Amino acid sequence: MLSTQTKAQKEVKFNKDSIPPAFSKLKTYYNQPEVYLSHWEKIKKDIDNKKGDKTTDLFYLYKDRNYFHYNHGDLDSLKKYTPIIKDLSLRLHNKAEYYKNWSFLCEQIIYSNASKEDMEEMDKMYNDALKRKSEIGLAFSLNEIANFYGANKNYAKALPYITQAMQLFEKLKFWDEYTPLCSNYIVILTSTNKYQEAQNAFYHLDSLANLSLTSPSVNMSIARILMIKDMASVVFTEPQDTVILRKYLADIEDLYRKSPHENRIYLYNTKEKYAKLKGDIDTLLAYQDSSAEHYRKSRNVINLKRMYNNKASALHRAHRYDEAYLMLRKYVSLSDSLYKNDTQKQLNELSTRYNMNKLELEAKNISLKARNIQFLYACALIVVLITTLIIGIQFYRHKLKNNRLLRKQAQELQQANEKAQQAQIMKTAFIQNMNHEVRTPLNAIVGFSECLAEIPLSKAETKEISATIKKNSDNLLKIISDMISIANIDSGDQTLTYQEIPVNELVNKLLQEMKEYAQAKSKILLYPMPDRLYTFV
Repeated sequence: MLSTQTKAQKEVKFNKDSIPPAFSKLKTYYNQPEVYLSHWEKIKKDIDNKKGDKTTDLFYLYKDRNYFHYNHGDLDSLKKYTPIIKDLSLRLHNKAEYYKNWSFLCEQIIYSNASKEDMEEMDKMYNDALKRKSEIGLAFSLNEIANFYGANKNYAKALPYITQAMQLFEKLKFWDEYTPLCSNYIVILTSTNKYQEAQNAFYHLDSLANLSLTSPSVNMSIARILMIKDMASVVFTEPQDTVILRKYLADIEDLYRKSPHENRIYLYNTKEKYAKLKGDIDTLLAYQDSSAEHYRKSRNVINLKRMYNNKASALHRAHRYDEAYLMLRKYVSLSDSLYKNDTQKQLNELSTRYNMNKLELEAKNISLKARNIQFLYACALIVVLITTLIIGIQFYRHKLKNNRLLRKQAQELQQANEKAQQAQIMKTAFIQNMNHEVRTPLNAIVGFSECLAEIPLSKAETKEISATIKKNSDNLLKIISDMISIANIDSGDQTLTYQEIPVNELVNKLLQEMKEYAQAKSKILLYPMPDRLYTFV
């Protein structure tokens, strides 16, 4: 079982009726929602315009608003305002109100046939109480766990949680919370046919209610006292108990006369049970209708189903079968609507999860697209870098190639220049040589021509001089012809031809030509070679 050894003495005690007088009028409008909300907004506006610390005023204002929605079974509004009052409670160090208002939300979730997701709110409250080491928090959370099992008719599991919560609330003297727990405990005892134990528990609870009316030692609200008195209709259900039940009905009527604004469901319940014991079917049906209308307005579908079923049973016992049939149809219709609501909630949950999964998938797709775009950008950047690198390398290689070509061309140009210079030198030398070669026969021709013209010569001498002039003319012509051939060869207009030449004949010819130019003392040595030996030119 759960341990309750925590520091309760450090927690602020809860007083349900500690509402400032400025807000007390709001209670009178609980049954007039539009009027209530109008007055509430007006008070809220006044607080907003107020200077100084507003925490306490806001605390009582939102506390009353939360309790108003709790009475009307407005789960959505409770979801909205519970976090606000929880925050204000913590700021005022009031853990009792913190957990009490949280328990309102949990209780409405239980009796509104809410989704499993909402049911987790009880676990959150329980874990929060353990974390804060709060006995008050544990008591409220155990109470709601017990309510959950009780609403689902699982009394075996509900009983230990009720027992522990009752012990904690009694220890802390939280009588307004102890009362409904003890009432639930009595219901479970009667459901399991433990009537004597149920009556003993009721008498104990009734004594606390009476003490609260006469002594300040037990601080219990009128609503809780009415709940206790109404429990007599659960405990005393036999015909012989009519007198006892009538006594408690009188107490309830007296309390309602003193507090006309209190919730009248307890009066309806007790009068219904009293009419049932008396056999007054019309009164029974009338108060069943009143109870059903109350549960309809407060959106308490579980108790509304119960009232429809009870009324159908009462009509059946009264042999009013047509009306019983119509009431059963209402019961079945409400059950079907609850089933449809359950189904719709499940569909909504599935749709929400699908949408969440779809959103997650879309987010992943967007993320994947972003990564793909980044990857493409990276690839494009790499391609650009590689292309730039390749172009750079190609440009560098082209530059190196051009440099090598330029160097080669420079070298070739230098070599051509050197060859041109050598050719020029050779040409100059050749011209000088040719000049000498040309002048020699030309001088002879000119000289001998002058002799023929100026000096009278004999016929023999003229013949000899003419022969000399002809010979030198032939030599000059040969020299000029050779110069022209050399020039043609140099310019490429003439090509050399290869043919066999007798060497001895060529040499003898050259010797004969050169012999007359040789000096008288010069000796020419001849070494005849065989005619079969020759070379190529």
